[in-house]
Amino acid sequence: MYVRVFGALLLVLSCLIVPIGRGQGASADELRALREEMTRVLKAQNDYMANEQKARTESYQRLSREMEAYTEAIRQVQTDLAAARKEVQTLRQENADLKRQIVARDEDLAARITAETAARAAADKQLGDAVTKQLEGVVRQVNSSVNGAVSAANEAAQAADAAARARASTPPPSGGAGGGGKYFIYEVAKGDTLSGIAGAADVSVADIKTMNNLTSDNIRIGQKLKIPQK
Repeated sequence: MYVRVFGALLLVLSCLIVPIGRGQGASADELRALREEMTRVLKAQNDYMANEQKARTESYQRLSREMEAYTEAIRQVQTDLAAARKEVQTLRQENADLKRQIVARDEDLAARITAETAARAAADKQLGDAVTKQLEGVVRQVNSSVNGAVSAANEAAQAADAAARARASTPPPSGGAGGGGKYFIYEVAKGDTLSGIAGAADVSVADIKTMNNLTSDNIRIGQKLKIPQK
């Protein structure tokens, strides 16, 4: 602005100098040169001012663009912040809903577990009672079977002993050699042993083996043995 004013003053001064110079006898070339110099200086000043104005305009435009960019960035940050706040609020609500669902499921699961435990306890008790009754019945049957078997075995032993004694008391049908004394014939039955027969006849095993030429205590069912008689 000041340069423009200064240029305008120079222009006015040049207009005033022209007639003064002519009155003093200045040459036209000098006046022309003075005008050209003043014009050049004024043009240079105008160019400088134009460049300065252009640079300032460009700087202002650049600052304006940067300010717009900053404003847009701030606006975007504010938008993102609002969205983040909304998302946080949504997550908090979902978290609260999830907690309520978990509590409800835990309560329902606890009730189911309690009911299932009670049902299983009742079923276990019922099964235990049934198994106990079955075991008691099996034990009674086993005891009855064992007692029956023992009674049968006792009766069989008593019968065998009675038979052995009866045979031992029966008069011998014959006497003969082989052992040098009297004897009677005994037919081996199931379950008989040489020692058992000897005990029933009140003789020794060695005597029976000697009379029957036996080399061992092994006997068989249906075998006829000579039993010494005292």
